Amino acid sequence: MKKPGSRKFMLLPMMLFFAPQFFMVIILVGLFGGGSAGGIIVTSSFLAEEEDINSAYIYYTSLEIGLIEDIINTDIGGFNEVFIYLNGSRLSSTQLRNRRQQWLPTENATEVMWSISAPLRSQITHNPFRLMAYLTAAHEDFVYPYIRSTIQELFSEQYYLATDYQAEERYIVEERTGYYTDYYGYYQTYVYYYTFEYVWTSLFINLTVNNKDEIILERLNIAAAALGYYSEEGDYYDNDLVEHFRIIMYFHGHVHFVGTPFDFYWLPFVSSHFGYRLNPFSRQRQLHNGVDIALPEGTPILAAHDGEVVTSGYSPSFGNWIVIEEDDGENTIRTLYAHLHERFVFVGDIVSESDIIGTVGTTGASTGNHLHFEVILNGRHFNPVFFAYIPLPYEYEYDYYDYE
Repeated sequence: MKKPGSRKFMLLPMMLFFAPQFFMVIILVGLFGGGSAGGIIVTSSFLAEEEDINSAYIYYTSLEIGLIEDIINTDIGGFNEVFIYLNGSRLSSTQLRNRRQQWLPTENATEVMWSISAPLRSQITHNPFRLMAYLTAAHEDFVYPYIRSTIQELFSEQYYLATDYQAEERYIVEERTGYYTDYYGYYQTYVYYYTFEYVWTSLFINLTVNNKDEIILERLNIAAAALGYYSEEGDYYDNDLVEHFRIIMYFHGHVHFVGTPFDFYWLPFVSSHFGYRLNPFSRQRQLHNGVDIALPEGTPILAAHDGEVVTSGYSPSFGNWIVIEEDDGENTIRTLYAHLHERFVFVGDIVSESDIIGTVGTTGASTGNHLHFEVILNGRHFNPVFFAYIPLPYEYEYDYYDYE
């Protein structure tokens, strides 16, 4: 177990191996402490405390879910039709009422919005390292309460939700049949035309999603200029803060204090991140205390650290689940593994890091094969994407201008 609160930097050897070009543009002033007059701190790691990293990330996800809730809770009462736009381009339209203002067969309003807003909700996403890399490059060892407003500003620059409506007078001419009694007492029919007037109301929902990397680069340029690090050419990619951002993105923050649950690069398989989300069953806001890693049934799961198995059983929510605990006298770390297909260890077993403890499954309250993985330090849940090791593939190469 790596000691929480410490930073195990491997900047120099890792940069020499992976990215020697970084040395051409970066002045390395130090690995610890604040900035100095001669340059900035450049490390491969996040510099803030674990609590501040965690809190900042959770707050960002709460803003995302707040925006999604604003979309799906849009009041569509009284409208005949809803139009969905992304960055000003029409994606879809859904008719809610006919011209006689009769509701068409449908679910409740929230269900309607949940269905038709799917293309917008899919755009409200993030790279988990982008925010922390930016905050570290711009604010170094930031303290969450003091950068909360910065996160809000950044989010507001990334997304903008707007609604508008239109009322249009329409009419339709209907052919109708009338009846009368003729002179001889017989019923006769005749055709006449009736003009039916009505008001057709339309609701327009537009989500603007701005390029997140461009926003961050612009912010870093502004900060670099204020600190005197800005290049005279004004190049996005030619100042120390941007280079620092790149390095952190490359090494994924490098602050883990437990190992990996898989022996491969599992980040692309994360189907649901740590932080606030809408529960897949209730669709209500929920703080997701771990990450869901979607993999085929039977994929071996590794113990992320040495320790004792304190839970191995079945529950209706977690299905087959395991908890491993390690206590060094100063800190207690637990990792939780849920929805397993099989369990290979039991309560009281002593395991070593990288031991196979079970396999991926879909037991319990699950929508498909995945591992639900939690990292818990002294009773507090932390983001496994930051604080569990993610092996980089041997062929992993970082695109110098691509931060995804």
